[in-house]
Amino acid sequence: MFNRKFVLFVEMIIGGIVLLAVLQASANPAGVPVDPEAPLTCITSGDGNWRIEAITGANGEFPVSVACSLSANTNKRCAEYAYTIEQLKKNSISHTASAVSADQDLDSAGPSAQVAVPGIGDPSSGFLQNAAHEYAITYNPNSSVFTPSIVVVEPSVARITTILITKGNVQESCLIAGPGVQDASLTPFTPIVTSQKQLAAGGKCEVELVYNAKGEVVDVKTSTQGCTVDVGPVIIDGEELRDNRSPTGITHGNNTCTTYGPPIPSPARTVCK
Repeated sequence: MFNRKFVLFVEMIIGGIVLLAVLQASANPAGVPVDPEAPLTCITSGDGNWRIEAITGANGEFPVSVACSLSANTNKRCAEYAYTIEQLKKNSISHTASAVSADQDLDSAGPSAQVAVPGIGDPSSGFLQNAAHEYAITYNPNSSVFTPSIVVVEPSVARITTILITKGNVQESCLIAGPGVQDASLTPFTPIVTSQKQLAAGGKCEVELVYNAKGEVVDVKTSTQGCTVDVGPVIIDGEELRDNRSPTGITHGNNTCTTYGPPIPSPARTVCK
């Protein structure tokens, strides 16, 4: 007969094999795969402290074709990836880091940008440390609105990339269109849809709904005095709003607020006056 130690040993081996099989059979991690269609605007993860919006050309194209600035690239055309980053809550923009594919031919970056060697990453945040396929371009604006620019030699077509923003111990990032795919057979990404305006908060606020190429609302803006746009979960009648797919949003709070999403957009945008 087998003694108890031997039985326990066998059980451990079998358990290890089962665990290994489970690990090898695991599915995608949460949030993967992401939509390969690069968005032109995003709200950073976590508390949604910042909004990032790509600066498009006259016809909605991104990146924008410009003249290169380096003498080594004289008579060449370059692709400019520029963004408007704005503060949505109490945290200003202290430090930002953009991921750039190592196969891109960098012409310039600004204002006051620092370019990290692939594998070194951003020394301030640790972003992209030990990554050989991408490198970080960083800025220290210390402002509420910032417009960084990355210019690479054409051809270059936008793909999903990450921009990280930090303020003290707060670090948030989001996926957005950036450099890029180096393929002369491709053309710069042109969004199919733009935006439309409608009234919200019981007709007291004019809002602009921003759409992606699928016709989905990705952001909500307002310039009406006294109206605000909050980003994040919404509680209505004691319960969190989770499935709001109305194209005109849902109005609540005695006609003082209108919420768009979730799940589209996510997190939700709430316009109030």
